[in-house]
Amino acid sequence: MSDTELILDPGERARRFWTSHGRTVDELTILHAFCTNLDAAWTAEGLCIWYGIRVDRARRILSGLRSCGIVNPVSDGAPGSTWNATLDWAAPRSQATREIVQQRWLSKAALT
Repeated sequence: MSDTELILDPGERARRFWTSHGRTVDELTILHAFCTNLDAAWTAEGLCIWYGIRVDRARRILSGLRSCGIVNPVSDGAPGSTWNATLDWAAPRSQATREIVQQRWLSKAALT
């Protein structure tokens, strides 16, 4: 067995993140809500009201994002979750990452 380590450039790393975790338009929207509103504690109900995502879908997506550590429960026990700041590299702040997210959205929107 080899001790080979896969080294990814930042663009490819972001592309893989958004491809793996943004499989649907709703997942992409929720990911984007979290990583562009770092101080917001989102709940399924809030995502439903703000983005029009069905509350049952929002609950399912939030549960998945919490289980893999993309979002964290609010620390003081209040309802909601916040973006995991260690994943800041995936937030669409650079032009290259914004383009990756936009391309992913367009590819998913074309299928719906």
